[in-house]
Amino acid sequence: FRPPYFESSADVESVSRELGLGEPIGADAWTADWDQDPAEEMLAAIAAKCSVGSIIDLHDAVPPEDRAPTPPTRDETVRTVGLLLPWLAERGLAAVTVSELLSA
Repeated sequence: FRPPYFESSADVESVSRELGLGEPIGADAWTADWDQDPAEEMLAAIAAKCSVGSIIDLHDAVPPEDRAPTPPTRDETVRTVGLLLPWLAERGLAAVTVSELLSA
């Protein structure tokens, strides 16, 4: 379970366990991809923090209009994933789901 904004508390953790969602998780490699910086810059930010077992946080939806001036697309995030997957493979790493990571 990923709490919004990765913000957790004793109450969030308790409810998460009660609902069978397990312990809340966080991410240790991310970018401010909602700003849609160039993909190469986002990859560099992720690469600087990424190691075996890292959880990488990227967004696949455009926020509501009240979050303007966020760009209206996720094109650069999509390009980042296209660069990230080969980058991981070159280092013997692979993208897996959080469930797969936690069960390893």
